[in-house]
Amino acid sequence: ANLEELPNRGPHSKFDLRPEIDSRGKVRIEFAEHHTSGVACSMDSVGYKAIEAAWEEVYGGCRPFSVNGTLPCVKELKDAGFDLSIFGFGAMEAYHANNEFALLSDFAKGFSVLKVLLRILATAPPGLPEKKPRVD
Repeated sequence: ANLEELPNRGPHSKFDLRPEIDSRGKVRIEFAEHHTSGVACSMDSVGYKAIEAAWEEVYGGCRPFSVNGTLPCVKELKDAGFDLSIFGFGAMEAYHANNEFALLSDFAKGFSVLKVLLRILATAPPGLPEKKPRVD
């Protein structure tokens, strides 16, 4: 690919050098011998079902999705037999962006999910999260 033809954010973020600089570089990509393993959280687990019930109670619905990334400790914990599900409360449109941000209101709602999750895990029969009516 010709980097000079890629879109950019203005004259100071271009992928090419100024005309008076006569220099070119090369990029070489090598893959490491050691790699990290991905992990898929089980949507059939007791933990996931409890998270889903808590999320639905607070937000009025739950739409699970997956993102790519490397969290080696998550895979290690899952391999050790732990029931793992990952969820967050930040602004997805700013996830790992240059100007990544989060809203305090999102975290406040997130704490509401955590409170409901703890209630479900403390009171529901094993394997079956008890769904409570939504409370605003």
